[in-house]
Amino acid sequence: MSSTAREATITVFGVAVLLNYPWEMAQSVLYAPMGSAAEASWRCFLASLGDAAMILVVFSVGWAIYRDATWFRRRSAGRLAYTIGIGVLFGLLVELWGLADGRWQYGESMPRVPILEIGVVPLVQMPILAPLTFWATARWMKVRTPHVPKPRR
Repeated sequence: MSSTAREATITVFGVAVLLNYPWEMAQSVLYAPMGSAAEASWRCFLASLGDAAMILVVFSVGWAIYRDATWFRRRSAGRLAYTIGIGVLFGLLVELWGLADGRWQYGESMPRVPILEIGVVPLVQMPILAPLTFWATARWMKVRTPHVPKPRR
């Protein structure tokens, strides 16, 4: 793995955790109680690590598709659609799994998608925060390494 690829991977993960943890904390009031404030904070932190892992999957698949570890630095409608589409898919699957498995329950105030009965807030989390993660990572890498090398063929 090149140093640029390593930097991209580490930065994507770190930025993803930094963006997802506050989201998890903010939406926690829409779920059934999670115990003490410390327990809820810990659960939200663990969830943000899982969110970051999912964003690493989006990153890795993008790397394979575009054959470039910094694929997200070259913005396009197609790359944004890919990121949002995978984000919606992950959000849907994770919510369905978590509810079916009893890992979490929604509180009365959680807005829900009709028919599916999954939470709107967690469903939109990945399609919003994955592109934001890639944008912030690209900005960070631009400051650190302003030249974007052309991908190898």
